[in-house]
Amino acid sequence: MKKLLLLVAVAAISSPVMAKSPEAIGTIFAQVDACKIQGYINKPQSKLIKLKVTDKYNVIKKSKSQKNRITKGQFKEFERIKKQGDLGRAIKCKVLENKWLG
Repeated sequence: MKKLLLLVAVAAISSPVMAKSPEAIGTIFAQVDACKIQGYINKPQSKLIKLKVTDKYNVIKKSKSQKNRITKGQFKEFERIKKQGDLGRAIKCKVLENKWLG
């Protein structure tokens, strides 16, 4: 019994990070683009954040349909961002910068 519990604990620790849905990844990409357009982050910072997101969630290995869902998620997020106020955008950009650029 102890061996089984130990095996489950080791498997839980060594398991990869839970992947986000393609739409959620698209949301992150859209927020980064919106922050770059608004001038809250510069171009190298946005590229670095996108690179980190791509690496963390393994976007390169996703199928074509999942990449299409990422793009769909981006479009939905852009529509939502258009309705958001300047203060909300500024806060979201600062959160993204702190989370991904640490």
